[in-house]
Amino acid sequence: MGLRNIFFRPFVSLVAVMNKRIDRMDEPLKRHIEQHEKSGEDLCASVWREYWSYQKALLPYRRERLMSEISYITEGKLSLANVNMKDIILFSRAITKCLFLFIIFVIIGRRSVFPSLEPTSVFVEEVNENWQPNHKRGLYIDELC
Repeated sequence: MGLRNIFFRPFVSLVAVMNKRIDRMDEPLKRHIEQHEKSGEDLCASVWREYWSYQKALLPYRRERLMSEISYITEGKLSLANVNMKDIILFSRAITKCLFLFIIFVIIGRRSVFPSLEPTSVFVEEVNENWQPNHKRGLYIDELC
């Protein structure tokens, strides 16, 4: 009995805390959750669909904003004389985020943190002979030889 209490207590207390939070929620949200529970519809899936519908509705506005910002830069309205330290920090943060996203997507695209192997690389023989077949998925080893 003691081991069962020790193991399940975190889960039971989490559920109790969540029930208390739901009880304290605003009435419209609480009714929304109860409606999904009664209908048996997946609340997460419907909230996800609702989120994406809002994002799709915002796309024209975001495109218009992007075009206005691009025209602001291309028309020469951005003056370096008016740039202060805050602008430099914000610009460097934006550039850093873009660089980080680029690196992450390159790693995801290659499925490796290492650069691509050239056909004349000395590591191609190592890949062919010593790597497990499961690690070779996605590699075109025959083309490298």
